[in-house]
Amino acid sequence: MLRSLGCARKVFNLALADYEKKRALNPKHKWEGAYYYHKQITLWKKSHSFSYFSEVSSIILQQSILNLDRAFSNMFKGNAKHPRFKRKKSPVEGVKLTRGSFKLKGGDLYIAKVKNPLRVVYSRSLPKNLAPTSISITKRVSGKWFVSFSYMDSGSTINLPKTQKALGIDLGLESYLTTSDGDKVSNPRFSRKFREKLAREQRKLSCKKKGSKNYQKQKAKLNKVYEKVVNQRLDFLHKLSTQLISENQTIVVEDLCIKEMLAKSRKGLRQSILDVSWFEFVRQLEYKATWYGRTLIKVDRFFPSSQICNCCGIRRQAKLSLNDRSWICSSCGAVLDRDINAANNILTAGLAGSVCGLGRKP
Repeated sequence: MLRSLGCARKVFNLALADYEKKRALNPKHKWEGAYYYHKQITLWKKSHSFSYFSEVSSIILQQSILNLDRAFSNMFKGNAKHPRFKRKKSPVEGVKLTRGSFKLKGGDLYIAKVKNPLRVVYSRSLPKNLAPTSISITKRVSGKWFVSFSYMDSGSTINLPKTQKALGIDLGLESYLTTSDGDKVSNPRFSRKFREKLAREQRKLSCKKKGSKNYQKQKAKLNKVYEKVVNQRLDFLHKLSTQLISENQTIVVEDLCIKEMLAKSRKGLRQSILDVSWFEFVRQLEYKATWYGRTLIKVDRFFPSSQICNCCGIRRQAKLSLNDRSWICSSCGAVLDRDINAANNILTAGLAGSVCGLGRKP
């Protein structure tokens, strides 16, 4: 498997280097497409320098070229930057195999050019009436390997029973989120929980000679701690987003610009913003709403949700600081919790915008 990862990375870099070389000689040179470099793989195999390409499945090499072709396609559409060369010490490396390059026999997974089956521990039972169209095998920086099975099933989209409930959500740092119903979800602060352990493992790593065996062992220990933080955060986000999608027909959130917030925040606040992963949470809400027939509406990021009284609609003149958790409306005298008030205003603005055609529906 390590050889497969290395060959896939090498083919990707060879194709990209060939394009860059031709581009330097002729600025008008265009990307020649995956088919051209699929033929180049055959020529590379025949050369003495890259004869080891024959030791792995050709599907893996072809999929690596297809990944590069997709990267160029995204760049031409303006959705991504120019493809970069792959590094050997990347946090996550993976290969993809399609039908014909792998098979399942009684739970054992066989891949092309490997005689013995891979030892796989399944997290769930595989569908019995469907055959996987492809598999992806990835290696994380902690040294753990994962395999994911892809299936084509037209009936996979299941709409949940419809409900009339609509919910506004205000994302924050003191509480991870506050709903228009008045419920608050506490911020788990996963990075803060592991701060001392991460610092301890990093100090041990700094005492090792870089490149030595002990250095690699200690680096693997440090990466495992980082991976645990990421896994706990993703588990929290998936459970929370699934619960919100299953209980509400319409969800309204703010269209936050995380990059701009990070640029304007001080160092300690930037770390807290990165730890909550608002972008990933909203992304999960988007695709799960599509899966289950729900509606997700985004309110404009410049909407002053915290400054407006949800009781009388009067906007507060003085700006609220981060330490102001509640305020009293000068017009109606209502005592307003900052986050609950913002969630109610977000819900009102989102529903009004959707009726007028102004709300953003992914």
